[in-house]
Amino acid sequence: MFIIFYIYAAVGATFFAEINPVLWGDISISLLTLFRIMTFEDWTDVMYETMTVYGYSWIFYLSFIFLTAFAFINMVIGIVVNVLENENALVQAEKDKAEGKITLEDLALEIRQLKTLLVETNSQPIATSTE
Repeated sequence: MFIIFYIYAAVGATFFAEINPVLWGDISISLLTLFRIMTFEDWTDVMYETMTVYGYSWIFYLSFIFLTAFAFINMVIGIVVNVLENENALVQAEKDKAEGKITLEDLALEIRQLKTLLVETNSQPIATSTE
């Protein structure tokens, strides 16, 4: 995300600094302007101002919005869904344990105990009776 921001900030500062130095004066200010555009805070005012000089500057803004805002929103939604799935799995595991259902952890513990018991049994000498 930062690379996309930085590239667009450099392009914006290069082309639009003469139009409005308050918004596009240098790269750091351009980064703030781009954040404003990404969050849709009066981005059309910024776009229309630059379109008076560069008619096709709308391509700059729309491509930036598609690359950042929608990608950013999708990442946030993906993270929220992932956290909710993990939380739901934990709640379900606790619910199963409370109901007395066998969980994967219980099975893994029993398998480890059986392996230990088999190793101990195989390592002991076999006692033979002489009757």
